[in-house]
Amino acid sequence: MATKPFLSQIAVPVGTTTGDVYYPQTSLLMHFNGTNGSTTMTDNSKNNATVTATNGAAISTAQSKFGGTSLLLDGTDDYLQVPYSTINNLGTGEKWTVELWINMPSIPAASMDIIGASNGGGPVPKWMLNINMNTSFTYSANKVGFHTYVAGADRWINVNYTWSAGVWYNITAVYDSVNTTLYVNGVSVGSLAYNAGSSTNGIRIGSD
Repeated sequence: MATKPFLSQIAVPVGTTTGDVYYPQTSLLMHFNGTNGSTTMTDNSKNNATVTATNGAAISTAQSKFGGTSLLLDGTDDYLQVPYSTINNLGTGEKWTVELWINMPSIPAASMDIIGASNGGGPVPKWMLNINMNTSFTYSANKVGFHTYVAGADRWINVNYTWSAGVWYNITAVYDSVNTTLYVNGVSVGSLAYNAGSSTNGIRIGSD
């Protein structure tokens, strides 16, 4: 049986402001508020991006980190789609942060892209935040990662992390104009020299 992760409060802010994230610099802000079972997803940023729920992705009152609701995904094919725009570009010209909360009621033996701009993989520019519990690949089981692929160059932050079922985790990737650093619950778990670029694909939340 597939696990059903709950996601709460996804934010993809872009800008150079230090300290707290300021609303005018937030490119995509998903609170996942609404009635139980709703497939209406609202971007609370200034961009008011169109967000489409696919294959049963829906608001749920079963779990929440904030506000009494979260996004419920089946861990198989549920996802949200945000069409391509410049908000999908995590380039080197500015600092950026991608942040979310995730809760897995059971730990899946699978690799999951939590959020990213890849849309089907292949040799295209892309970025993604992912977790991997696929024990058939011993080198990648029980991991948390941030992956970029640009101009034939694959780069990963891919580090060991032990996950617990039914616990909310904060996962954040931060680019400081030199390196991308990955944090779990506010603690740095790894970094890499970001290999430039952006993605021409739309953002997917919960795909793969």
